[in-house]
Amino acid sequence: MLDYNTLVVLQVQNMFSRPITITPYGSQPGKPAYNNRGVYVTNPVDVITEASVVFSDQRTSVDIRVSEYAIVPAVRDWLFVPSHMSMPAAGPFEIQDVDHFHDGRARLTLRAAHVDEPRLRPPSL
Repeated sequence: MLDYNTLVVLQVQNMFSRPITITPYGSQPGKPAYNNRGVYVTNPVDVITEASVVFSDQRTSVDIRVSEYAIVPAVRDWLFVPSHMSMPAAGPFEIQDVDHFHDGRARLTLRAAHVDEPRLRPPSL
C-alpha cells in the first residue's frame, strides 16, 4: 500500500508551498495568528450568461497538508500570503469553505477580506 500523503502531497508542498499566516477567528477565537505553509492558487472563472455576456471572476484557494496543522483552519479564519521569493504578497483573505480530501490535504477556499469588516463572534456556550 502506498502512503500518498507522504509520497505525493508532501513532495508537492515541499516544491510549491509558500509561507502563510493564519489568524484563527473561527477555529480558535482569541488565539494569536500563526505561520505555516500552503500552495496558493488563483484561477480565472468565466461564466457566459443567457444574454451572451461573459462574467469573469477569480477562484482563490490554498491547499494545505492536514498533518502539518495541530488544528485545521476553519471557516471565518483569516489568511495572508506574504511575499516569497519573486511572488508578491496576497490577501488578506477570509476562509469561506474547507474541503478535505482522501489524500491528507485540505483546500481552503478564500474570498477577499477587508480589515474594516466586522468579524462575527461564535455564540457563547
